[in-house]
Amino acid sequence: MPRQSVSVSPVGDKQAARPTILQAVATAAERFLSVNDWRLEIKRVLSVLGQATGVSRAYLRQNSQHHDRVQVTGRTIQWHDGQAPRPRKNSGADNFGHWLANSNRWIVRLRRGKTVLAVASKAPQPENGMMEAAQVCSMLVAPIFVDGDWWGYIGLEDCHREHVWADDEVEALVTTARLVGAAEERRTIFNSISERYEAERQQKHLAYLLHQVGIKLTGTLELNQVLAMVLEQAYTIVPYDTATFMLVEGEQVRIVSSRGYDQLGSDLQHNVEQLTFQLSETPNLSVMAKTRQPYLVPDTTQDPSWQWVDAGRHIRSWLGAPVVIANDVVGFISVDKMDVGYYTSDHAEWLSAFAGQAALALQNANLYADVIRRAEQAELLRQASSAVASALHLDEVLDRILVNLRRVVPYDSAAIFLSEEVGIRIVAARGFAQQAALLDHIFPMDDELSNLVMSSGDAIILADALADERFNAWGGVSHTHGWIGVPLISGGQTIGLMTIDHHEVGFFTPEDARLVQAFAGEVSIAIEKARLFTEVQRLAITDPLTGLYNQRYFYEAGERELKRALKHQHPLSLIIADIDLFKQVNDTYGHQAGDQMLRRLAAALAANLRQVDILARYGGEEFAILLPETNEQGACIVAHKLREAAAAVELNIRGQMVHVSISQGVAELQLEGETLEKLFLRADQALYHTKQVYRGQISLWSQSDQPCPCQRED
Repeated sequence: MPRQSVSVSPVGDKQAARPTILQAVATAAERFLSVNDWRLEIKRVLSVLGQATGVSRAYLRQNSQHHDRVQVTGRTIQWHDGQAPRPRKNSGADNFGHWLANSNRWIVRLRRGKTVLAVASKAPQPENGMMEAAQVCSMLVAPIFVDGDWWGYIGLEDCHREHVWADDEVEALVTTARLVGAAEERRTIFNSISERYEAERQQKHLAYLLHQVGIKLTGTLELNQVLAMVLEQAYTIVPYDTATFMLVEGEQVRIVSSRGYDQLGSDLQHNVEQLTFQLSETPNLSVMAKTRQPYLVPDTTQDPSWQWVDAGRHIRSWLGAPVVIANDVVGFISVDKMDVGYYTSDHAEWLSAFAGQAALALQNANLYADVIRRAEQAELLRQASSAVASALHLDEVLDRILVNLRRVVPYDSAAIFLSEEVGIRIVAARGFAQQAALLDHIFPMDDELSNLVMSSGDAIILADALADERFNAWGGVSHTHGWIGVPLISGGQTIGLMTIDHHEVGFFTPEDARLVQAFAGEVSIAIEKARLFTEVQRLAITDPLTGLYNQRYFYEAGERELKRALKHQHPLSLIIADIDLFKQVNDTYGHQAGDQMLRRLAAALAANLRQVDILARYGGEEFAILLPETNEQGACIVAHKLREAAAAVELNIRGQMVHVSISQGVAELQLEGETLEKLFLRADQALYHTKQVYRGQISLWSQSDQPCPCQRED
């Protein structure tokens, strides 16, 4: 008699609870990795995790340092089911940190990244006594690491029964601990960037206050206006016919502002501002640079060291003063008269004092310009980091990194490399001529330059990469000259590197490297967060024993395929396979042998299916296979291949070769009034017929609504 229901009895409470537990971890990932401060979500996550595992308490504790150097509990966040018993008064046993102080074994395990799993009746002393005093029957604790340091721990406690911790529960708690560690690293990076941005903003405000309260000379913070105003205000201190303001640029001195020359000729001021002088070869300037004192020439016609230029033929009396900032001569102010002997030592003293005011004004202008530049950079960095951090999927994260990196530091091409066992793989690239060939290519670990970047922990700049023997022109690049490489570091581990290139020699500066490295810190966290999120998503849809899809994912994917097949009126078939007499394998050889047989059989089935086919472990020893674009005849062919593949699987147990067979039920989608439940019911009834009539074979639920042998037509 065909069965009337397609439901499958659960293998056990642990297996039935697994989707709930994994969903709790997925909830933790979504909540932790999509906000800037994970602490806002921790109480909700502890509640979801506690309810999913059915325990009495769930808690998270951050370490603090005790006077005796034993790490004990600090900040504590806790959830409980409302029925957990209170510990005995003054026992101290409700404090896991107190337990740690009395159990060096637990401390060692947690510091080594191991979990603490204890059942009261089986725990040795002193753990047993502490757990009994706290009325804790079972507990599970996982350490949390931040930047490679033991930061704290997350734990579950059952006060009602001796909880047998399933692998799924251990895996869920360990994954949640990793999520907390990643989220705390991300929060720290984000806060660091925000604090830097706030500091830059406050510095800009300070510069604005200086602008308000300063004397007229410092009444502007625009450098060009300061340069023009210096000479305008100098006239009120030391009168002149013409004057210049010169800046020192290495060994050269360049006139950046002049006054009065327009009265001597229409082109004379332009000619003056084109003049440059060699510092060491110009006596009056070199003396001021060495002595930091003003220099007076009472009569230029009588001074043998005076250097005449066409634009200065009118000068008879000349006075100059150095502009000194932080003991460095950054420029000179010079004034002159057509009258011999006009300037005196008093004028020299006055001009020197004014040069000090000019230095302050120039310093403020430079500071203001630097603050504006840094504030703009910090804002760009904050925006770029936020854009990258908001993505959860790795492909999207990598794309956002390269797009937003260009906003931080302009480049012609850029690439991201991630470390693997055999080398470093280029996972994202932008701006390369042969970009498609570069992507997913693995480069050797012994490359000198990439090893240097990843081992140094700092950014490395090459002024001309093609001229550097350490640089390998991967992908045949010929435009690269300016180059920066920065390591990607997360949790104290180097996970790869990021490079940017430019066609100009010497294009990148140390400031560019600083910005790229600051951005790389957020990039590393975002990449690790995306990897972790992907792993959590994978765990939520896969069976831990076989690695196949689980029942939950099978139904989600099945609904999508069903809708597509009905919409386009394409064939769709379903096979349900069950291992024959599998209980005898477990009873005879043990469950470990049964698990090994399940894994091998799953691999054999998967090897005989297409990439588009959906293979899931549906129950304890049942498998479901959804075959898109396949009618019942094609499904029968596939079923026969699977039967032969299963028959070829063998397991050597203590010298005895063990084989199993599978029974299968096949059904094809009916295009009218069909649902996934109906399709599954018919395939399940066909399987039931196989198991009752001729085990190890295949039955097809045909359009006659009766199961029949599935003939092989290949």
